[in-house]
Amino acid sequence: MRYWILDRDETPQGLPLLELVRRVRTLVPDESLPWHVTKARGYGERVVELDEILDREMEVLVDPEEIERLAAGREEWFYDFSVQTPDRKLILGLHDSTALFVEGDDEVARSVAATFARFQAAKPGG
Repeated sequence: MRYWILDRDETPQGLPLLELVRRVRTLVPDESLPWHVTKARGYGERVVELDEILDREMEVLVDPEEIERLAAGREEWFYDFSVQTPDRKLILGLHDSTALFVEGDDEVARSVAATFARFQAAKPGG
């Protein structure tokens, strides 16, 4: 199940992606394993580099510390971003500069989304 998170923040990115990443990191059994980035569009040298790699590859493995640094949305930020946890049980990210999302087992995804003030379940097929 996918949940949209509609909270905003004061970063140039406009969305609290760092908070979402940190919340999900607490659920990952082995914090040292890299995450699977599948979409990265936005502003900044590393974000652009990831986007260029993803033009050629299906995913890029990125350390969770780097995910957090990029998710802060201050020096570099995302317009579109999608990443899977190492075990691929959760997908999270940012959609078209409009909302954050978390997707996975309904109970887990809902518990993550519920830590934010504004969230809603995605409609089927959306």
